[in-house]
Amino acid sequence: MRPFFPLLCTVVILSTRLALSAGNVEPLVILIPGSGSSGSEIYIENLNWATPLIGGNKYFGEFQKLLKQNGAHSLVCPKEKDRDSRTIEQRAEDCAQVILGLNGGECENSRKIILVGHSMGGLVARTLAQDSRVQGCIATVMTISTPNRGTPIADYAIERKTKDDENFDLFGKLVELIHFTPEYLGYLRELRVDRSAEPVARFRAQDMPDHPEISYFSVTNSVEHTLIPVLELSRKIISKELEKRGLDRTGYGAANDGIVPEFSMPHGTVIARLPVHHWASVCTDPVRFSSQCKLALETVVPLVIEQYERVTSP
Repeated sequence: MRPFFPLLCTVVILSTRLALSAGNVEPLVILIPGSGSSGSEIYIENLNWATPLIGGNKYFGEFQKLLKQNGAHSLVCPKEKDRDSRTIEQRAEDCAQVILGLNGGECENSRKIILVGHSMGGLVARTLAQDSRVQGCIATVMTISTPNRGTPIADYAIERKTKDDENFDLFGKLVELIHFTPEYLGYLRELRVDRSAEPVARFRAQDMPDHPEISYFSVTNSVEHTLIPVLELSRKIISKELEKRGLDRTGYGAANDGIVPEFSMPHGTVIARLPVHHWASVCTDPVRFSSQCKLALETVVPLVIEQYERVTSP
């Protein structure tokens, strides 16, 4: 029986490629995590041991369960578990290889893929939509809680490394503990709002134009306060930084979700605005039992299903 197994595998692969080349590409939702991820899992340096203890370590676990229950196929990319270290462009390349692998190495206007990017993952999704190798496969880009115009928490982290002085800097100590620094996180400088100290090319993902044949939607969110200490600390910091930098003069004021200011999130058509914090907006495992998580799932998943059904229809 052993010689038969390789032959069977070859037949399956060839059959799949023939189906793909014939345009029979199955609709697919590709979920793209943001900062604090490694592959499909949550990853926070020196705190990663804690996530399984407080509810699990899957980034899109609940999201994928609901999609499956509604008959929508999904997967998470990037695939490589990089310990949250790679740039936006490197993550986009990983996802591009996944898409090409699923589509026989090419995309000829099949447009059956819905990209859903959370946080920085939205910038990865927008980058993919302008990649000539895969853009023909993409129908929709949906960004959730995405810093499309950067986030001052990135500037603050870069500017406020721990100092050896008499003043205790809680945020600086946290930055040091979780390695939230540009030396470790290849993408951190790409998320800045202050561009004065960076080359223009650094902000390619933020400045990426939209592809005219792809639909773009966004979900925004913010909270007035949260009981999660680290998010409440960063929420207050972002509010002050927005005011200091004059970025609170939009219709969103200083509203933020603890990681990203709401003024930075709109892109394309805004299809929902949620009163939830950053982690709840896609219901990451550690907060999956919260009421905010439930609200986000009940609001966002049907919107994704709507796009999935659109590309499924003849």
